[in-house]
Amino acid sequence: MMSAESAMPGHWNDPDMLQVGNGLLTEQEEKTHFALWAYSKAPLIIGCDLDNIAQSSLDILMNKNLIAINQDVLGKQATCVQGCDITAPATLHVYQSLVVVDESDGLHMAVLGVNWDDANPQTLTYDMVANGVAIGLADNCVITDLYTGDVANTNGSPQVWADIPAHGHVAKKIKCLPF
Repeated sequence: MMSAESAMPGHWNDPDMLQVGNGLLTEQEEKTHFALWAYSKAPLIIGCDLDNIAQSSLDILMNKNLIAINQDVLGKQATCVQGCDITAPATLHVYQSLVVVDESDGLHMAVLGVNWDDANPQTLTYDMVANGVAIGLADNCVITDLYTGDVANTNGSPQVWADIPAHGHVAKKIKCLPF
């Protein structure tokens, strides 16, 4: 059995083919499914009929930002850092890994918050200092949303991302100085 620690360039965990475009998942679930594969550094093997795929599913499969997370040069699989205790299951899990998606831009933290709840939206509070992204409140941080491309500048204070839909997620790339 492979673990996140074993995953690296040339040694990838392979959870099988993507189900995006097969009509089995909602659009929200397809987005989360693709993001989980990308952050896991899993091979992005398309398992649907590309001649009959919905445009929304095709758009998910062509998300350049998530593909960049999947293909970063470090190849470190994301690991769970919040909500991970299997003895007290949480509906909101946070996965993160260091990534270099553009060598000229250096090191970033890729953060994925997944709402596993079947019906209710969730709010994620992500502490950048506790999770090793920022050193303190004086840090200058840039947060990029990997779906919209929106960029926000902030300090190292905890970030709150509200209304993550059931089976949905947030996918962010964060760079804080002096990272």
